[in-house]
Amino acid sequence: MRQAAATALKEIGIPGQDAAPPLTDLLTNRDPRVRWYASELVTNVQPPLTREFILGLAGALRMEDGRNRPNILAALKGCQPAAHTAWPDLVAQLQHTNAAVRASAAEALGVCAPATASVTEALEQALCDVQPQVRLEAAFALCQIDPSQEPRCTPYLLDRLQDPKVFWRRKAARYLAEMRLTCPAAIPTLKFVLKDLDPETRLLAARAIVQTDPDQADSVIPVLRDALLDRGPQRRTLAAAQILGDLGPRARGAVPALAEAIDDAYAPSASAAADALEKIEPGLLLKLKNDPAAKRNLVLPELIRALAGSLELLGFALQSLKRFGVNARDAVPHMIAALEHPDLKDSRYDWVWLRALDAFGAIGPSASPAVPLLVQALRHKTVAIRSSAAAALRRIGLASTEVISTLVKCLSGPFHKYAHVRGKGFFGQTRRERRAYPEVDL
Repeated sequence: MRQAAATALKEIGIPGQDAAPPLTDLLTNRDPRVRWYASELVTNVQPPLTREFILGLAGALRMEDGRNRPNILAALKGCQPAAHTAWPDLVAQLQHTNAAVRASAAEALGVCAPATASVTEALEQALCDVQPQVRLEAAFALCQIDPSQEPRCTPYLLDRLQDPKVFWRRKAARYLAEMRLTCPAAIPTLKFVLKDLDPETRLLAARAIVQTDPDQADSVIPVLRDALLDRGPQRRTLAAAQILGDLGPRARGAVPALAEAIDDAYAPSASAAADALEKIEPGLLLKLKNDPAAKRNLVLPELIRALAGSLELLGFALQSLKRFGVNARDAVPHMIAALEHPDLKDSRYDWVWLRALDAFGAIGPSASPAVPLLVQALRHKTVAIRSSAAAALRRIGLASTEVISTLVKCLSGPFHKYAHVRGKGFFGQTRRERRAYPEVDL
């Protein structure tokens, strides 16, 4: 119902005088879905835009909604002709007792305020605010209004890259990437951020580095390769491919990851990866498409490298290795070693185990070194993992005494029906096949 109403309003359009407060109030609603629908409507508000509407948009910036902010900022940018009615109020809000109000006012001024002496002076004073997030917003707003302020404002942005909250680290990195820095002194700090625990922050820092100095490509290639391989949010994979394409031949070290990314299910990412390969080496894309073996030999070492990365990277690499089937046999020892990661005991990562078991099964008899690990998986507390382990053992086809006895115990106990069928399948699909295992009552 809400979505239908939002779609209808988008088609009809909302008169500016009716947008505040009803629409701007929805931007701060407790329900994130309501905030999302409202943020999609703010760019469709028709002139005349009122002072209350502009101030309502500025107030909505206080919500830490990453996906809503682009729409709100785009709406504020579209308010520039009418902003003269609101920016004096935003300047006054820089003195508000609430730091969140001061920060959102500074951010809004950077988007829609003119480069007047009063606005610049107010933002310069905000650089001395006691709250770091206010200093961050004031510094970026000053750079938007007056690019010559970059040397003065950059240290305030770099300082927030160490913020304990990932929201502010991402924001600082995004601002630095958008500024297209001309100051090379920022690069050492940005390189340190390439080790941040948050992949989004790492990617934004990488973009800021190569925009400042493209010759630093070698330092960011590992981050961009991981962004291509971990199959996180689609925008991240797409952004990594686009950055590598902009680097051209300097991004040669990312060719294996790009070769894997051209098969991405998200079409824009696959297209960007293909474009990047052509920019790095014209004709390489066609060569890889015409020679699957050459592509496999290029990608397989990259996937083996990814097995030693984060658990997200590990999960993606296992999924791709399953697609390689028996040709991934050289990866089996690395897969076994990767599954010893202590965090994989957490049920949150059962999906990694399931992908690993499917990959072992797809590799077939060549995955026989993994049999002891699969036997352990038959005793796992999760039904789906026990079931997948039985299926993998069936495909590997190594019927040792330990494997058979463990499967018999599984089948004789209280067992989920689906897992029972998968375990039963190990002993054969027909009665004749099962006669080879007289100890099993099937």
